[in-house]
Amino acid sequence: MASETPSDPGKNKEERAARKAERKQRVPAAKPVVDIAALEKRVHLAELQAREVEAEIRYFEASAKRRNMRSEKRGKKRRNRDKKPGADTEG
Repeated sequence: MASETPSDPGKNKEERAARKAERKQRVPAAKPVVDIAALEKRVHLAELQAREVEAEIRYFEASAKRRNMRSEKRGKKRRNRDKKPGADTEG
């Protein structure tokens, strides 16, 4: 009956090994399961949104550039325009 006593070193090792194995089995179950497909979908959507924002930025920059060019062109036309006929003659 000496093997049944709690002070038996062999039994403690077995119990500890069993508890350790049980903990190892519980740990993976405790970790949250990552849904790879959902993550890939979220990444893909984020990339699409980033491309959309970049396209908007390019559009706004190009439209601002066109407005500036048109404005400069109008200014040059006004400066280079001849005065009205008869405006330089005194009447």
